[in-house]
Amino acid sequence: MIEFLDQLDTRLFIFLNSQHTDAGDVIFLWVTEKYSWMFLYLLILGLLAWRYMKLRFEIPPGGQITGIKFHMIKSYWPWLLLAAVFTGLVVAAGDQV
Repeated sequence: MIEFLDQLDTRLFIFLNSQHTDAGDVIFLWVTEKYSWMFLYLLILGLLAWRYMKLRFEIPPGGQITGIKFHMIKSYWPWLLLAAVFTGLVVAAGDQV
């Protein structure tokens, strides 16, 4: 199975490399740029934070929204911190490899 995937990867790489299109060059340069993936990493951390935090609007009797308060579920904050640390480690390891 590994040999099949390796052969498929090699053939796909050679095929895409032989196309010589300007649009392909732009897309692949963007994909290989490390800063273009920061949005994805921030989105993942944001979704994790959203999962473990409660969003509450303070609405006084007058009806005007005066502020937004985030309330973290107390038992989940260590998991959020752990997920943020490991996401950072994965990003750093992927950048070095």
